[in-house]
Amino acid sequence: MPRGIEFARARDAIASAFSPTQFDRFLLETFDYRRVHHVQDGPFLDVVTGVLEAFAREGRDLSLLSEVAAARPDRQDIQAIHRRYEESLRLELPGPSPATGADRFLRFLAEALPDRADVERVLATIGSRLPGGWPWQAGHREGLARLIADADRERWIRLLLFGTHYDRRGRPGLMDLGEGALTRWEREGIRLAERLDELGVDAAAAADCYDRALTALSYRACRPPGAKPTLLLVAHAVVAAQEACSSDRPGPGDDRPLQRFLRHLAARGEAIASGLEELHETLAARCGWDGGLREDAGRDGDRYSVVVELKDGAAWSPGTPYWSRRAWLYRHGAGTWARLDDELEDRTETAATMPGYLSAICDRVARLTGHDVSQELIPFEIFLPRSRLGHGIDEWQVSVMGEFLVELGYQTPVVVRSLESGEARKAKLAARWKGLRDARSWHAERHLAFKERGGDPTAHLKEFLARRDLQCVVLKQPLPPDADPAREFPCVLAAIAAGVPAILWARDPSVVPRLSEEVSRWAEGPPRRLPELVHQLRQAADEGGDPRCRITLFFENGDYALPPEHQASEAR
Repeated sequence: MPRGIEFARARDAIASAFSPTQFDRFLLETFDYRRVHHVQDGPFLDVVTGVLEAFAREGRDLSLLSEVAAARPDRQDIQAIHRRYEESLRLELPGPSPATGADRFLRFLAEALPDRADVERVLATIGSRLPGGWPWQAGHREGLARLIADADRERWIRLLLFGTHYDRRGRPGLMDLGEGALTRWEREGIRLAERLDELGVDAAAAADCYDRALTALSYRACRPPGAKPTLLLVAHAVVAAQEACSSDRPGPGDDRPLQRFLRHLAARGEAIASGLEELHETLAARCGWDGGLREDAGRDGDRYSVVVELKDGAAWSPGTPYWSRRAWLYRHGAGTWARLDDELEDRTETAATMPGYLSAICDRVARLTGHDVSQELIPFEIFLPRSRLGHGIDEWQVSVMGEFLVELGYQTPVVVRSLESGEARKAKLAARWKGLRDARSWHAERHLAFKERGGDPTAHLKEFLARRDLQCVVLKQPLPPDADPAREFPCVLAAIAAGVPAILWARDPSVVPRLSEEVSRWAEGPPRRLPELVHQLRQAADEGGDPRCRITLFFENGDYALPPEHQASEAR
């Protein structure tokens, strides 16, 4: 359907006969269409104009929006609109109290649209079409100026609290760091400090914003190389505002929180380390910091990963796995590698000797880093040919003191990756999880696939590639301990090749029905919970010997994302 007809029908339906049902449909259809087809401002503002006309004529209240938001908790765009509307109600309008739904929606409109020209254009259109204009038409330009000023202040505070900005279409989103962005956002931080000073934001309020931003930042402190630390710049802007608004400036040598955090990032080898020096120098000159960026960097430590590469030995067989191995320690801050197993005499391992080998690696890491390995976030990443993923590698245990903490949040300190994995497959897997998080509905037949032994791997691959919503493949039969998954279950290799995130199977026949039943229940929950449910299923085993501990789970590349609110959401 042509875009103009689509929006004209939506506008006419609202203006002619407004009801909660129509309002619900309008929100769903309009915002879905705008999001999917990237509709420009013009047609969207036309629909907003139609909504305003309907509210002004009918005297309707936007409390219907609350009902829609409560009925559709799965729709993040509706929830965001509802939150912004509720926040707009706290803005004070000059003149008479808003008596109509149109006035209330006007507050939402002025807060949602960042461009004054857009707001004035909508107001001019409404004023020309409605008999008598707005209830406070005479002073509407002064009221609009105050309204936009208040909304502007709300946006600045929201920038500090949540790390969001509004693009040209009024859509909230994370700040995007492009080439030269550090310098650009450094200037923005100083301008923000001056702007907050003009708005009368005192030091206490700025400090509170900083605390919240830093709390959010703490969940993103351990990021993989190349990640964009957007909230770092939020913390930077907030502290710059704090320094600009504070009457008692810190004396020389006072180690400010942001300076400590910048040093922390520099020590951990963030991808933007090359730009941190310039950012630190600029802020140090403005805020009176003493000392360089790298000073006391060792106090914050470094970030390490242990990488183990296993290759099939000449005498390898399914019954007696046998590997040649090599291990390295990667220091993220310096970007350097160090061999870990040169001093170990035997250069080959079996399934029986692998736990001892990994324990020796832990001891070697402790000597090289000077850290207690059990207290450090040092993940093990084991690379092996994908044809050998059927072996019980997930059951290997590393003998260390205390709980071995891993970035993924798993108790078993092993990330299984494939030697043949490539960037294209990583991107495909990330797209799969993103599709899950953005899914609007949840059906077992769409997101889950139950497979048996045998079949044509090419046919499996075509099926998995065609099912764009497929998130998990469950094998309905157990995999014998000595079986080659490439022969027994060709769908496993097809799922890995297609980038399907989760592959589940049980190695005990008695567990298979329970596994299938439990996974089927996932279809009853919201779609965004699938990664968390997979995580919980794998962690459900206890020392009592829960049969589910014999369930094998593999994520191709080990690169996947749990829901944002989950504690392990920042996965490597």
